[in-house]
Amino acid sequence: MEIHLARNGSALGVFSESEVREGLASGRFQPSDLAWRQGMSTWTPLADWPEFSGVAPADLLAAAPVPASEIPWEQSRSFGSLLRTLWMVVASPRKLATGRFEEGSSFGLAYAAIGLGFLPILAAAVLSSAAQEGQREALAELLEGFEGPFFDGFRSSLQEGAGDGVAFGIPVAACSALLSPLIYALIGILEWSALRLTGSKLAFARTVMASMSLHTLVTVAFLPLVLLSGALALALPLAGLGTDVAFALASLALLALALGRALALNPWRIVLAWLILFLLLACCICGCAGFIGALGAATS
Repeated sequence: MEIHLARNGSALGVFSESEVREGLASGRFQPSDLAWRQGMSTWTPLADWPEFSGVAPADLLAAAPVPASEIPWEQSRSFGSLLRTLWMVVASPRKLATGRFEEGSSFGLAYAAIGLGFLPILAAAVLSSAAQEGQREALAELLEGFEGPFFDGFRSSLQEGAGDGVAFGIPVAACSALLSPLIYALIGILEWSALRLTGSKLAFARTVMASMSLHTLVTVAFLPLVLLSGALALALPLAGLGTDVAFALASLALLALALGRALALNPWRIVLAWLILFLLLACCICGCAGFIGALGAATS
C-alpha cells in the first residue's frame, strides 16, 4: 500500500514501503518525517511505524565500524599476499564477503596475478596450439566412418583450421593476458546488469571490481590444470578435449561460488545471470545473422 510522506508541512511524495525503507537507510528520508496511508486517522512520524523500526538511518550506518577485510592483498601489497589471496579464493572463498573491492586495489591485484601467471599462460598457449593439430586429426579420423553433408562439412572445417601453429597462438595469448582485466571488467558490467534483471540490488562499482578480480584470480589459479590438460592432449588428443571441458566446468563452479560469496548472493543466482547473458547474446547473434541474410536477399 502506498505511503504519503511530508516534512515541515511540505509533501515529499507517495512511495512504496520498500522505497521508504531504502530512503531511511540512505538518508533520503528522516525518522521524523510524517507519514500517512489509507485507513489511518492521522499522520505519524516514521519512527513510530513498526515496519521501519529496524531500519538504521544513514548517519548511524556511517558511524558503525567497518569490518576489516580478510583478503590478504587488501591488507598488504606483497608477493606473499598475492599467493595467499590466490589460495584463499580456492580454499576459503567465504572470506571474500569481507572484501572492499576498491578500484585501485582490485586492478592492482588483477595485474599482479596476470604478471605471476604470464609465463604459464604463454606455455599453455604453446601446448594448446601444438595439441590442436593432433585433436583435429583425431576428430577427422573419428568421423571417417560417418557419411553425410554435415560430417563432410565438419571434416572440411577441421582440415581448414589446421596449420595455425604456435606462432599465431603466442601473440594472441600475450595480448589476451594483458587486456584480460579490462575484458573482465566489461564482463562485470554485463553481470551486474543481468543480476539487476534477477532482482538483485547491488552496488555497481563493487560488483564490477569483484567480478573483474575473481575472474582473473580463478583463471590464474586454474593454470596448473590447464597446463596438465595441454600435456595430456599432446599424448591423448581426445582425452585432452574431455579434460578441457571438465576443467572449464570446475573453474565456472569455483567462480560462481566465489562471486556469490563476495556479493552475498546464492551462487545459483550468479549462474542464472550467466544464462540470461548467454540467451541475450544468442538472440543478438541470431538477430544480426537474420538481418544480414535478409539484407543480402533484398539486394540480390
